[in-house]
Amino acid sequence: MRSCGHSQASQPWAFFKLKAISDLLRKDNHLRGLSRDEFATQATDIMAAINAIHAFREGNGRTQRAFIRALAKAAGHTLDFTVISQERMIQASIAANAREAPSIMWRLFADATNPARIAALRRVIAFFVRQEYRWNDHYVATLDPGYAVELTIAGSAGDQFMARTGAEILIGQTSDLPSPLPARGEVFVFEGHTPWA
Repeated sequence: MRSCGHSQASQPWAFFKLKAISDLLRKDNHLRGLSRDEFATQATDIMAAINAIHAFREGNGRTQRAFIRALAKAAGHTLDFTVISQERMIQASIAANAREAPSIMWRLFADATNPARIAALRRVIAFFVRQEYRWNDHYVATLDPGYAVELTIAGSAGDQFMARTGAEILIGQTSDLPSPLPARGEVFVFEGHTPWA
């Protein structure tokens, strides 16, 4: 940004980058006809590209989310950013913009496009709201099958459990927990096997 307060969109390169994104979307039929996973992958790339342009002084995140939601709806996909914490969105945007870890943004889209993950996150968020816990200030996500991670179990209810790493609150499926079930506060290595439906 220039010090006089103009957005980066006033820079000549911003127009060309936005046009390139528009041309890509047109070429890719605005992401229509893709599977949920293919859509999540493509939407991740589009969101990261738009985020890097940072077209406005204020409201970039809100504008990006509104655009991607409209794109998802037009392409026939569910996209629910209400289950994504502010902290998680910030971390994913920074990582994707720095091209360090686009997988963080992809995981965000996997959670926001999968109805089973959305439902699991809504249940946890409702619990946090009842407890008056500021969930939006924390990285909250579902666990992906096939990845091992060291967790501290917080508890389980029904078909899902909640655990922590040092900085993340993670939700998994109880059917993937070892037997006997870990006790609250117990540290264990978790590897999920059950895909989120």
